[in-house]
Amino acid sequence: MPGWVPHGALHYLAHTETGAPIRALARQAGCHASTIMRQIRRIETRRDDPLVDAALRKLGAVRVAWIVLLAPQQERQR
Repeated sequence: MPGWVPHGALHYLAHTETGAPIRALARQAGCHASTIMRQIRRIETRRDDPLVDAALRKLGAVRVAWIVLLAPQQERQR
């Protein structure tokens, strides 16, 4: 993902696109689950803006494509 994508958006995409549990995201980020939940809610609220919605859809597609294409390659390397 590009470096300019806010952490809240990354957490939102990880939770909604890949089904990552909020507690797992909080553990990875080193914060409380309520912090991640607030970030996710903030992004959900901003999806009413068509520009934000389009950007999140594109970022979500990139994230899913990365998981589908690169994860099997990483597994083969192990």
